[in-house]
Amino acid sequence: MSRILVLDRGNRALKAALVDAGRFEIILREEPGDDIETVMRAIESSAPEGIVFSSVVPGWADRFVRGASGLGVENVLEVGAGIHLPFDVCVDEPGRVGPDRLCGA
Repeated sequence: MSRILVLDRGNRALKAALVDAGRFEIILREEPGDDIETVMRAIESSAPEGIVFSSVVPGWADRFVRGASGLGVENVLEVGAGIHLPFDVCVDEPGRVGPDRLCGA
């Protein structure tokens, strides 16, 4: 896979970048709101082969995955506590580490 859309839906902003052959292109940064339609337009315009995302907003991930699937994107990975990582999360309660922190690591 060479074209991957990466998204972070935080409480304060939505950020997205397209990773294409190892180069990053920031394609979206906006304040929170009902941004699913904005993200779907970003998916359509960037035509990614896959998507990796994280979200701390309850319910957003389900809506996002349904929308991406509706656009024909099959390779969608949500980063979170249940994902296999190539490193150990060495804290007392690893399941409570937010997806934004895992992506930063």
